[in-house]
Amino acid sequence: MIKVIKYFFILILISGCGIYSFTGASISPDIKTISFQNFFNNSPLGPSNMSVLFNEKIKDYFERNTSLTIVDENGDL
Repeated sequence: MIKVIKYFFILILISGCGIYSFTGASISPDIKTISFQNFFNNSPLGPSNMSVLFNEKIKDYFERNTSLTIVDENGDL
């Protein structure tokens, strides 16, 4: 009986070891494109190119981690 309980717990532990995605989001298959408005840095302190770097980083992230195409205007997202 103890063997059965042991195998049962092992089975439960193994079933939790499936493929896991860290994104946690699912995008509808109808959505194909994404567009971004530029972010502006109006603060007097800080790097002057911070808004440019942020804009590029967020676009790079979506290019690498999604199948969405980045467009200039009127994206699905």
